[in-house]
Amino acid sequence: MKYILPSLAACAGVLSLLPLSASAADAQINVDCSFSHMKPDDAILMPNMPGMAMSHDFVGNRSTDAFSTAESLLLHSGTTCNNAADSTG
Repeated sequence: MKYILPSLAACAGVLSLLPLSASAADAQINVDCSFSHMKPDDAILMPNMPGMAMSHDFVGNRSTDAFSTAESLLLHSGTTCNNAADSTG
């Protein structure tokens, strides 16, 4: 019993030297996108209901509207982003 406390303290000391979590800084990708258009559409909360949402500023995919889906954004990939492969809106 008298060796348990020092052993635990030693383990805690070693564990405190380890990072709490892995850093994702090396795996990040930054894409800069400029303004594309403004519409009162929301394809997530009010899909297929054009004009029924508050006004949204869209960046990236130029085709984004109330009818947008992941598939439609991939089909209409015109973008305002500096990475042409980014088809998000």
